[in-house]
Amino acid sequence: MSTTNHTCRPSRRSHLPILALVLALAACNSGGGAAAGNSGGAPAPTPAPPANPQNAQPAFARLWLPNFNAAELRAWNRASLLADRDNAPDVVVRLPNGSRPNAATFDATGNLYVTDNQNARILLFTRAQLQVSGQPTPAVVIDTDGTSLQNAIGLAFDRDSNLWVAAGGRLEMYEPENLDDSGPTTPNRVVTAAGLGLPADLTFDAGGNLWLSNASFTAGQNSVVVFTPDQLAAGGQQVPRLVLRSNAFALIEGLRFDAQGSLWVASNDGLNIAKFAAADLVLPATPATRNLVPAASLTANGDDAPTGRSVRKPGGIVFDSDGSLWVNSQRGNQGGTDSGLLQFTAAQLAFSGPAAVPANMLVRSATSNPGFGGMVLELP
Repeated sequence: MSTTNHTCRPSRRSHLPILALVLALAACNSGGGAAAGNSGGAPAPTPAPPANPQNAQPAFARLWLPNFNAAELRAWNRASLLADRDNAPDVVVRLPNGSRPNAATFDATGNLYVTDNQNARILLFTRAQLQVSGQPTPAVVIDTDGTSLQNAIGLAFDRDSNLWVAAGGRLEMYEPENLDDSGPTTPNRVVTAAGLGLPADLTFDAGGNLWLSNASFTAGQNSVVVFTPDQLAAGGQQVPRLVLRSNAFALIEGLRFDAQGSLWVASNDGLNIAKFAAADLVLPATPATRNLVPAASLTANGDDAPTGRSVRKPGGIVFDSDGSLWVNSQRGNQGGTDSGLLQFTAAQLAFSGPAAVPANMLVRSATSNPGFGGMVLELP
C-alpha cells in the first residue's frame, strides 16, 4: 500500500540508543512482543491485551494536565495528590499565546510533547524547562506541512520511539529523527480507514497493537478501532482488525487499559467511563466488529453541590502503577466551566454493573474548561 514518506534530517539526539534500550526493556518486562503470524493463510488470533505496561513502572513523580482554554500545562506533585482537598498546581507552564493544548506525552528521556489542536502543531519541552512555572520557549515546534497535524488530539510513542498522532481523519507517524527540528514537518507514515471521523486518544497494548478512540458527535458513529503492528508498518488505507461499538459511547475521548487487561473508555457526552472486560477484547484472525455491553461504568450522580463527587463529561484518563484511575472531569463539582481531577483507587474500581459509582478520593479545581485534557504521568 502507498505511504507518505519524508526525507528526514540527520538526528542530533545522542539519547536515541538509550531510548531504544529503555523501550525494549519496558516491552520485555510487560510481556511485550508482537504475536507471530502463521506461515500461510490467515494470521493467528492475537491474545487479549496483557497487563497495562504502566503498572510495571515506578510510582509517578508528577501528573500533567493540559488546559485547552487557558493555554497551560498544569502539574501536581504526587505528594500534592494525597489529600482530599482543593489544591493549586505545583507547576504551571504557560504555552505560546494562542495555543490550545489537547494532550501530552513523555519520551523516555523526559521530553514532553504537546498537541496544539488549534494551530496544527506539536510543542516540545525539555525536562529542564518543566521544573518551574513560567512561559518557556518550546525547544522544538513541529509545524504542519499544510495537511499534517490537522485537529491533532492524542499522541503516544511506540516501542520503536516513533510518535503516533491522532489527527483529523487519520493516524500520523513521525520517526525520532523527524522530531528534532522546528518547522513544517511531513509524517513518515499515514494510516487511514473508512469511517475515521475525529480520532481522539490512542494507546498501545503490550503486543504493539494500537487502540484508537474514534469520536463522533453522533452517538452511533463512535467506535474504538484497533490496528495491528503489521497494519501500522504497512501504512496507507487499512481495515481495522477490530471495531468496538457500544450504546455507552457518546463522543468518546480517553481510553486506557487497567492491570487486568480491561479497557476503560471515557464518553464526554455520555457522562460515563465504561469498562470492557479483557475476554471481550481478543483480536480476531480477520477484521470484525463487536457490539459490547460494559462490564461496569463510572457515571455522573447528578449532585451539583460544591462537595459533589462525580464523573461529569470525562476527557483524558490514565492509570498509575498502583492501579488508580485518574480522570479529567471537564465539568467540576458545580458544573459550568470548572473541572475536577478525580482519583479512583484500585479497590474502588473492583465493582461490576452498568451504573456503579464509587466515591472518588480527590477533587482538584482547575478553572476554565480543559477540553480533552489528555493527562500524562511523569516518572522520576
